[in-house]
Amino acid sequence: SEALTDAALVALASRGRQVVMVATKIGATQRDMLEGLGLTILEADPMRAKTIKSLHLSYAAAIFLTGDDDVDNLGIAMLALSAAGERPPNLPPLVLAVRIDRESFAVELDAALDGLSRRHGVRYFRLCPDREGVRLELTRFAPVWLKDDVDTPSHVIVVGLSGNWQQIVAQIIVATQDHPDKRAVLTIVVDDGEAGLVKHWHEARPELDQVVEIAILPRQADALLPSDAIVKPWRETHAPPQLAVVLRDDADAIATSLALRRPGNALGTDTVPVLVHQTREDRLLSRLGDAEVRNHDMTRLVAIGGLVRAASIERVLDRKGDEMAIALHAHYLDAAKSLGANSPAALEAWDGLPENLRDANRASAEHAPILFAAAGLRIAGAGPGVEPVALSSAELEFLARVEHRRWIADRIDRGWRYDKIRDDRLMLHPALVPYEALSEDEKEKDRNAVRVLLSILAEQGLVVIRPSASS
Repeated sequence: SEALTDAALVALASRGRQVVMVATKIGATQRDMLEGLGLTILEADPMRAKTIKSLHLSYAAAIFLTGDDDVDNLGIAMLALSAAGERPPNLPPLVLAVRIDRESFAVELDAALDGLSRRHGVRYFRLCPDREGVRLELTRFAPVWLKDDVDTPSHVIVVGLSGNWQQIVAQIIVATQDHPDKRAVLTIVVDDGEAGLVKHWHEARPELDQVVEIAILPRQADALLPSDAIVKPWRETHAPPQLAVVLRDDADAIATSLALRRPGNALGTDTVPVLVHQTREDRLLSRLGDAEVRNHDMTRLVAIGGLVRAASIERVLDRKGDEMAIALHAHYLDAAKSLGANSPAALEAWDGLPENLRDANRASAEHAPILFAAAGLRIAGAGPGVEPVALSSAELEFLARVEHRRWIADRIDRGWRYDKIRDDRLMLHPALVPYEALSEDEKEKDRNAVRVLLSILAEQGLVVIRPSASS
């Protein structure tokens, strides 16, 4: 339960069902708080088959495995699958939501967990608080909404490499794909030891150079930020960032975020939003935004990562937030009936879709507002007086180019690499090249992706509009 935010606990408790919290040891204060929410507490070892069997999972709606250790969570998942037993036919499938922080585990095990879960009549979901936390905040703080000129390359500065930094950085790169030709800029501030990790990560993903320029700013191990002498030549070649992300341990993260807010600091971050990685419930940053500090802008300091949020609970149990992603997949299924499909797994209905493919649909849906904002458009509710945009051929081509860059960034995040011959098993794809190098058929796929988004938005009661000068 320590991995759940207060809001997540309330989201579970408010459902009107019995919620059982299982842990080897629970302190008296925490027990009082949980029982005050109406939760049932079971102090027992969740790694023992006897404990899991006592939960009567064949009658449960869901089991969330939110421990700090991926291997332990996966071990308990195997016990849960064995204990699910014969489920009454009138009950929907048991939901198995497993926290897996390490991307290497998730990539290798998602398919296996999906297969095992379906064999037991269970629906599997992956939980990754760091990845999900930054994605949620990027829906509010993507650079496309923060820069004065949409033609300016998006620029994000990241300080430190704590937490699941590779996954967080990958989400940032996807969210900065908002220009058809110009690469986004990702500046990473690291000490000597961290610089080697970034170099190794970058060298393993050469295709990234198509969509992002990665700049490294070194800092001393005992310093919060780089020296002015190091920053000066960087400022001469790069515009100020529109967003800062701090990936350091809790106390250092707070100190670094405050340093980024110093008026007139060399990095140019004194007024930009700062997303701050935290491993515990935020009790400070959210309150700082209400404080009045002379000559300091303390607004938009936002905690990310570490804990499972209420939005993750609602997505798993209610599909909340997945509506557009589900519609995207339904459109794919309809198209596959007449065109055929390359991947048999992708022909499953949403609930039977492997988690990695569900996540790919989510990535496309979440990027839609960024995509249209790149062309100076925005999504609005349909209604009287709301005039949907009629895209010109030039605008469609503009958006197709942006969409292709997003697709490249997303594919690289999922482990795909370039090769002349497509191989889904080895995750190789010939379309991981610049838009102008694509065949006409491949370009049409990107154009059609834009058309599909417009169609799905209409189905959701939404339209794309051209804002007036006064709006």
